[in-house]
Amino acid sequence: MTIDLSRIEALTFDVGGTVFDWQSTIINAVTDLAAAKETAVDAQAFARTWRAAMFDHLVAMNSGNAEIMNADGMHRQALDGMDEAFAELALSPDEKDDLTRAWHHMPAWPGVPEAIAALRQRYVVSILSILSVPILVGSSRTAGIDWDLILSCEFLPAYKPEPDSYQGAARLLALEPGQVMMVAAHPFDLRGARAAGLATANLQPNLSEPSEFLPPESEPGEFDIEAEDFADLVRQLCP
Repeated sequence: MTIDLSRIEALTFDVGGTVFDWQSTIINAVTDLAAAKETAVDAQAFARTWRAAMFDHLVAMNSGNAEIMNADGMHRQALDGMDEAFAELALSPDEKDDLTRAWHHMPAWPGVPEAIAALRQRYVVSILSILSVPILVGSSRTAGIDWDLILSCEFLPAYKPEPDSYQGAARLLALEPGQVMMVAAHPFDLRGARAAGLATANLQPNLSEPSEFLPPESEPGEFDIEAEDFADLVRQLCP
């Protein structure tokens, strides 16, 4: 698909899975906790179940069928629903609180800080995420990434992939939706952005997502930019 890059003034980035490695972060935190409690647990299954449960709440919340809360609240509430499935961990309320804070220190994929710095030479570069401000700020500091702006959906009219989330971000940037490009490794996110009038850049994912709400597949030519990795994204957006 051909796009006139001269129209694009800002890039908005999904970060959970696109920029930050949530899965290794949670696997490591759960593995360490299990070792401290002298028990064994399938840490990968725990991480993927937790991620999926958070998205279950998000979908219900967007449809008006669940309590409104930010991502920290969704993560913490999801843990309460996992007690039976992972009874071997026997998590106390304080341990659940501590585990929830592990999301605040996610590292970035290799090469991401350098790519974001390069893109900021030409575009306004912002996060646009369902994750909470403490998660976004803490993980950006952990990864050493500087952004022009951090936008959490908790301060927007709706959560992604609802159109008001993308259009609300464009309004805050004082731009038309067509002047903003959404960058993500999740086709569902990019389809939502496209429906809201944004341009789209699809990054090949570094990991598979656990939930039916995050299918990895995209159709050839479905999005404006198809990038193999962050270096390729920079090459295409800064020719």
